[in-house]
Amino acid sequence: MLDELKRLEHDGYEFEAAEASFELLVSKLVWRTSTYFELLGFRVIDEHRGALMPMSEATVKVKVGNRVEHTAASGNGPVNALDNVLRSALQSVLPLARGDASG
Repeated sequence: MLDELKRLEHDGYEFEAAEASFELLVSKLVWRTSTYFELLGFRVIDEHRGALMPMSEATVKVKVGNRVEHTAASGNGPVNALDNVLRSALQSVLPLARGDASG
């Protein structure tokens, strides 16, 4: 674990002020993590038409188990569009994507 931490810090990562990132790193190295879905691909379109509000749209293709979800969503900027489309694609198959922590 220490070797990996040193390697990442040498590559420019900083964990002193990023406790959550450090915790995720330790969890990944110590415990086996589960893969809940596989990202097969994504695309983002960020369109500006003069004085009109910019439009961002994202498309994502994910695989959960044997099921492939191909979904599109819009958002307030490209990052928000990606967040919206990923949540939309996963909400029917993963409880936390629905906001349902009870499982």
